[in-house]
Amino acid sequence: MKNNETSSLMSSMTKHPHRMKRLTDKLAAWVITAAGITVIAAMFAMLALIVREAAPLFFPASQAVVGAIVLPATVATDNVVAVGVEADLHNQFRVAGFILKDGRAGFALDQPGFAGEIPLARLPDAPESTSIVAVQSDGNGSFSILWDDGTVSLYAMSADFPIGDDGIQQASPRFTRVFSDTIEDSPSVPPQYVLLRGDAARYRIVAIYADGTVVEKRRTPGRGLLGASKGVESVRSTRLDRGGAITAAALNDDGLLYLGTDQGVLVSIDLSGDADTTPAISITPVVRDRGAVTSLSFLTGGYALAVGDAQGTISVWFPRRENGAFRLRRSTGWDADGGGAVYDMAISGRDRGFVVLDESGALRWLYSTTGATLLSLPPSRPKAVAVAINERADTMATLHTDGTLRFHAMDSSFPEAGWAGFFKRLLYEGYETAAFVWQSTGSDASEPKLSLVPLIWGSIKAAVYALFFATPIALAAAVYISQFASPVWRARLKPAVEMLAAVPSVVIGFIAALWLAPLLERHLQFFVQHYPYDQRNSLVIAIAMGFAVIPTVFSLAEDAISAVPPSLSAASLALGASKWQTVIRVVLPTASPGIFTAVMLGLGRAVGETMIVLMAAGNTPIISLSPFNGMRTLSANIAVEMPEAPVGGTLYRTLFLCALILFVLTLVINSAAEVFRHRLRTRYGKV
Repeated sequence: MKNNETSSLMSSMTKHPHRMKRLTDKLAAWVITAAGITVIAAMFAMLALIVREAAPLFFPASQAVVGAIVLPATVATDNVVAVGVEADLHNQFRVAGFILKDGRAGFALDQPGFAGEIPLARLPDAPESTSIVAVQSDGNGSFSILWDDGTVSLYAMSADFPIGDDGIQQASPRFTRVFSDTIEDSPSVPPQYVLLRGDAARYRIVAIYADGTVVEKRRTPGRGLLGASKGVESVRSTRLDRGGAITAAALNDDGLLYLGTDQGVLVSIDLSGDADTTPAISITPVVRDRGAVTSLSFLTGGYALAVGDAQGTISVWFPRRENGAFRLRRSTGWDADGGGAVYDMAISGRDRGFVVLDESGALRWLYSTTGATLLSLPPSRPKAVAVAINERADTMATLHTDGTLRFHAMDSSFPEAGWAGFFKRLLYEGYETAAFVWQSTGSDASEPKLSLVPLIWGSIKAAVYALFFATPIALAAAVYISQFASPVWRARLKPAVEMLAAVPSVVIGFIAALWLAPLLERHLQFFVQHYPYDQRNSLVIAIAMGFAVIPTVFSLAEDAISAVPPSLSAASLALGASKWQTVIRVVLPTASPGIFTAVMLGLGRAVGETMIVLMAAGNTPIISLSPFNGMRTLSANIAVEMPEAPVGGTLYRTLFLCALILFVLTLVINSAAEVFRHRLRTRYGKV
């Protein structure tokens, strides 16, 4: 029975061979189409993933009012001298603290279950029966307070958000006195400004009086005769006789004091020296048309100084020491938006961002490094008269003339990113000139620098240097093997050269870093001694990556040259041309479309190379044409920075942007190769 069925099937196939062929062709076409669609879909899915992760870097900042608390009827807005705000990690619970002239303080909580009642209590450890004469905020939750009995105190606002035994999270805010003291040998009139920095063991107090007198009191740790801890105190006084009336003041932790005046100048006083030395003083004009300076605040890190004036313009200045004194240099600035004088500033504790409140009640969220305006809010009704942001800059509190405290949820997760941060030459803190800099790690003292220009330059430089080395060798080998070598040697040499592609790039990088780089350094002593020379440099990359590119360029170029019709060569030789003349005048022009494609594919191969440049390029993100300097490429940067990139953070998304740029570079190179190949084929295809 089985034999009969088999015979019947064979007979059917014999009688209908075309049906089986059509079925096979349809199946093959379906498989090939499905495979092609899958490859294209995978490519677009990968591109969509990269774009999705990188796109938020360019999203604008946003804010929303998420709560409002009305101060007690007994509290007049004019009596509020300081405002601070804190929030939990998830920005679900917010608390605003405020200080009154009579020394009392209260907290407004934006959390479930808050009844709106705000109890008032005197600041902890405050002098008895005293009121506040002056308050100076650092813009980030610390307040220097002068009491009417001459006592000065530094207070800091903080908040915890513990989860109780009942599983309910509650806010636990507080004002804490950091230290307290008095100004000695001071005039009988109270100071106009008082600034405090430090802690209970080591601090500096600076009092500024209306007549230009600056009194500094400093306490440093010391030891008594028996080894007991004993603080050492010193007091010195300085008198200013130029610059105008003082209208604003700011002091950083290093003892650098800035005073703004009504004549639009900044007076810099260096108090970092010993108490028995005379402070260095310098004056810098900072406001056009001699307008008054109305607000001063140090940004996070205590280096950059934000300056607001009576015209409503804001600028950021960097100090640099010249001839023993600090001189100021303008970094960036923003023009006035018609809202009047700058009234208040609130400083972010995580980056170089800050919020500015002007006389009209308008708010601007600015970022100093890139000079960007992250957010601009028009004047509200009723008008805002005070502003504060928390350390993470994701919560803002504004106090309004009707006694309302409004809470704002702020969102600008990547303020240091954007077109300016990635592609513009910027003046960074501590730099003499604007530059393209990649330095992904930042701190309070140094902001992250995320310019992609050095990485793009490094990728192009490495690829071009590799092609300079690989292209002549690969084309010469292709011409020899296709035109001059015997068939026997061609059968042996071509597979041997193509076998170089099987060598892992990590092996090439390892040999280049540990053997080739020291070898070149030993034999290039003239350049080592007379020029800036990095052991792992572009010359090493040119040779190492050139060997990785040679098989690609050679194989495709040899195929293109071998594909030239023999009749063309024979005709040239019959007309009396030599073999070399035939190769140069006939074969190479005819094969030029394929040769150009080979070179461009080699360029694309070099642009995406990772391990060789990672191991042998030195990974120095600089812009230099010298072959004796290293570089960092986009691909190597992804490999280096990936372990340090927290998921969802700025660096994490910037690495996806690097991948997107690599994708675009490869697309541009391949597209350009196709366009030129088509033009060359059109030109020489009729030969």
